[in-house]
Amino acid sequence: MRYQVLTGDCLAEQFQALHLDGKVIVSRECLVEGPTQSTSLQDFWAMRAAFIQEAYQGGEAAYYQKVAREYNQLLHLPAESEVYLWFEFDLFCQVNLWFSLWLLRQSNTPLKIYRVFPATRGAHDRWQGFGDLDAAALRQCFENRVLFSEEDLFIGAQLWQAYSQNNMTKLRKLSLNFSPCFLYLNEVCEAHIERLNGRLERTLKSIIEEGITDFKEVFVRFFKREGIYGLGDLQVRKLYEQLKC
Repeated sequence: MRYQVLTGDCLAEQFQALHLDGKVIVSRECLVEGPTQSTSLQDFWAMRAAFIQEAYQGGEAAYYQKVAREYNQLLHLPAESEVYLWFEFDLFCQVNLWFSLWLLRQSNTPLKIYRVFPATRGAHDRWQGFGDLDAAALRQCFENRVLFSEEDLFIGAQLWQAYSQNNMTKLRKLSLNFSPCFLYLNEVCEAHIERLNGRLERTLKSIIEEGITDFKEVFVRFFKREGIYGLGDLQVRKLYEQLKC
């Protein structure tokens, strides 16, 4: 069996044009924000559902149906299945990737797991992700997929544990591992640590002080400077509104 794990519904829509084999599983979480530390997976889903409901007025039932149910499939894949993890380079996607790898390791099922990343992006647009790529470019990304080694899978699960437990010392140490499966890992982990020290707020304040009042323009400028975080307009708007108060 083949499983295509796609980062978000936009990519899922683009993916249809590729006509690739495999059951589609859509990653719809935003683990880059909100609580992540819990004692069990059941408590984790309950905690995340409560956060999404409070932060985005998302219903609890909808969360379990559209988010938790998708991820839970990773715990019950048939042995020797091929799993293709379509995740981008930014922090938003990397954190969701680490969580997916952690889940896949929980079942102890032998799997062939691949990373599919925006292979057609260059240094100037790497944080754009799969975004506006056409079918030909997406197929090239698939052709350039990279197989996770056992060490990669272990590191991925460890990255999730360090992130979810807010262990920045461990996260920084893990970020020094080099693998074609984790491009820009050190840069992304350092960006997360700097986020905890107010980097995002400083960037937004700088934009506001430039006299920009239209949020659409604020977001464009923010993404140009801080695309490494992969934050969407909803996350940035929350920060923006807090600073304006």
